[in-house]
Amino acid sequence: MGDPEKSPEHLAAELLREDFAGLYQVHLAASEDYGSRRFRTLLTVQAVPLAAVGALVSAGSREVDLLRLPLAVYILLLATAALGHVVLVMWVRSALLVNTYARALNQIRGRYVALLRKIDPADSWEPWLPTTPKAPNWNTGSGARDLSLLVAVLGSVNGLYLGLGVTGSTVLRSLGTAAEGAAVSVFMLAAAVAYYAWVREEMRKEQKSADDRLKKHAADRLESSDSRATPGDDCAF
Repeated sequence: MGDPEKSPEHLAAELLREDFAGLYQVHLAASEDYGSRRFRTLLTVQAVPLAAVGALVSAGSREVDLLRLPLAVYILLLATAALGHVVLVMWVRSALLVNTYARALNQIRGRYVALLRKIDPADSWEPWLPTTPKAPNWNTGSGARDLSLLVAVLGSVNGLYLGLGVTGSTVLRSLGTAAEGAAVSVFMLAAAVAYYAWVREEMRKEQKSADDRLKKHAADRLESSDSRATPGDDCAF
């Protein structure tokens, strides 16, 4: 009898274990980048104008009118809105990437559990974690909704800075306080709606891409199974 530790099932389990461990580390790094580094960077960028306004207040101004700030501050607001947009997009891309790694981990976990059940059928090998790349799914659960709302809120901050920068550095400054305030509000609302719609569309495309890959994989497996079950012409006598 051969060594059971050298059986194909055991060798495959060892390979999957090593692959799972490596992918898990990559997933942790991506999760930390999404949940910590990029989010802190985004908040830091969006806090720059607040620091500038705080400096004006501490310089001696008793009251600061956001619609009557120095031109340099409005230029800073425009730059912050542009940079904040870039960082926000990068942050959302990180969220999508983390989801992709999670699906890959779940697929490997499913194969690993299937091998363990084959090695020891007497054990149920219940992982208590997803074992299919169908999860996480942006179309189910509250993760997609929560992330979309958070992106909309952060996007409205960019809209606020963009609205203040545009109204304060262009001819809109002569419209009067009420009209300028209304224009800034429109910028904020438009930014919130646009960011919400954008991130939902990105989630939809990412989910569709994952579903299409799973359907293609299932079709390829079915085709491979049919080709093995049907003898070829070269097998005929």
